Amino acid sequence: MPSLQKTNRAPVGRRRAAGCAAVALALFAGGAQAAPKVLDHVPADAPVVISIGNVGELLNDIDAFNVMLGDKGMPEAGFVTMMGRGMPGLNLDGSAAVVLNFDPENPDAMGDDDVVILVPVSDFGAFTQQGAADNGVVEFMLGDQPAFARQLGDGFAAMGPAADAVRGFAGDAGRMGAHSNRLGHSGLAIADTSDVTIIANVAPFRPRLLQGMQDAQQQAVFYAGMSAQGQDVATPINAMMDLVRAYVNDAQTGVVGISYDAGGVTLDLGTQFTPDSDSAKGFDKRGDAATLLNRVPGGDYYLAYAMDLRSPELAKLAAQAQAMSASMPGAGSMPGQPEFADIIDHATGTAGVMGTSPALMSAGVLSNMVSYVRTNDAAAYAEMVSESLNGSNGQASQGMSFATSYTADAKNVQGVPVDSYAVKISVDQAAGGNMGMGSPQQMIGMMFGPSQGPNGHIARLDSGVIQTVSPSTELLERAIGAAKNGNGLGADGRVMNVSKRLPEHRMGEAYLSLDQIFNSVGPIASMFGVLPNFQPAPAMDPVAMGVATIDGGVHMRTFIPNDVIKTGVAMAPERPDAMDDGWGDEPADEDPEF
Repeated sequence: MPSLQKTNRAPVGRRRAAGCAAVALALFAGGAQAAPKVLDHVPADAPVVISIGNVGELLNDIDAFNVMLGDKGMPEAGFVTMMGRGMPGLNLDGSAAVVLNFDPENPDAMGDDDVVILVPVSDFGAFTQQGAADNGVVEFMLGDQPAFARQLGDGFAAMGPAADAVRGFAGDAGRMGAHSNRLGHSGLAIADTSDVTIIANVAPFRPRLLQGMQDAQQQAVFYAGMSAQGQDVATPINAMMDLVRAYVNDAQTGVVGISYDAGGVTLDLGTQFTPDSDSAKGFDKRGDAATLLNRVPGGDYYLAYAMDLRSPELAKLAAQAQAMSASMPGAGSMPGQPEFADIIDHATGTAGVMGTSPALMSAGVLSNMVSYVRTNDAAAYAEMVSESLNGSNGQASQGMSFATSYTADAKNVQGVPVDSYAVKISVDQAAGGNMGMGSPQQMIGMMFGPSQGPNGHIARLDSGVIQTVSPSTELLERAIGAAKNGNGLGADGRVMNVSKRLPEHRMGEAYLSLDQIFNSVGPIASMFGVLPNFQPAPAMDPVAMGVATIDGGVHMRTFIPNDVIKTGVAMAPERPDAMDDGWGDEPADEDPEF
């Protein structure tokens, strides 16, 4: 955990405001089970609102998280939770919010007048230490800082570091409907389940966002053009940026959520678009990515993914991304791997799994890679791959040359017609240079094994197409069985443990098995002295990621299991304040001797 020692000093007003907000967040954040009631008292046009669901639940979560960290935990956390539970008049079962009314054009100027905190109180007098009101506002001490508060009713009080801001805050009830409208389905899903939710009105931030995008666009065109060798890089880059700019113009509300429980940490990102805008209409498709993951085989894996490709907005994004990528110097898809936009033209969904490699250095990282494409015309898809391969045979680009072959109906497996293909990639050492960990040709061998390129099968089922990257018949048989029966990786116990944490009706999802990655890479790193004391990681649930597009909004979620956090913390170096800050054994405050 990071040190709490301050390294910079902000202006006093801004420091007091930030300090007051930080104390409130630490004290009042909690695990919400429903839309926080406090939002009913928050103006819907506030630039940024940090809503918090339940005081007592987070105090418990802070303690539980700190215990999980063990000796890497923060001793300060126990003081924070003790201080929160011991605060007189605080309603530990209530929700709270921090309302930030700063100028989005000049956020660094935020001060006391820009911060108002809504706190749940069971006894306002006890909370304000029985202070006397001055024009409706009571001054009292919050820790070592002066604070001001006034009653709002409905079990809430407005509090802040500036009396005038608290006195003038419009905290009347009746705002929940406006918040529900601007949050939409995705935003409410985040606010309903997150411990802490950051809600931002996009409108006041839009000019800065658009200006930042314009600057980034100009730089991208400039740097790409320096090595474009006559290629038109500006047109596709500008087209892609125009598409993203349209999303920014249509965005209504941005939402960030974080929560913790006994299972792990959940991180949410959401955007709700203005009703009836083009973006809102585009992001209004419920997906079924979860069902696609059952079409690839189970077993140990590094990465698995699934995508529902029926969203027209996804097709639009893919087409623009392909055009921009194709314009870049040296661009081009790997033979046998169609462009994503071409896949969308022929398919309604795809899934893939990068299975663990039995011998990473010799068999190839991708030796157990399997992909599944859902399509109603498997023959047309296979023909597309065949044409891509045959068109690449004998071609050369950027120092790489390709020798390819494709054999239709090479075999029949479990009653399924199977084609075979092979790609051999040769690299001109002079053109390819050195990539640090070996020659480019060696790197290709590490990826694909002795075949020096993808070399596998295309199986044509009624429901879709299976593609493997290695010629293993056993892998092909398992892949066909999963695709036929729908009992593949999605039914794996560890995947199921985390998939239930993701949004429903997902358009896309991915799973990352960090234990498998670490246990495959660790021995190699140990051999080279990078991890001299390598110890295999225990079996862990994967990190899960999912995205849903529902009712004019986008909801992205990442779930990190506690086992992953604990393993990562155990591998991390000691806290900075526990480490030697000097040169070798020299004290940190002495000059080094040479």
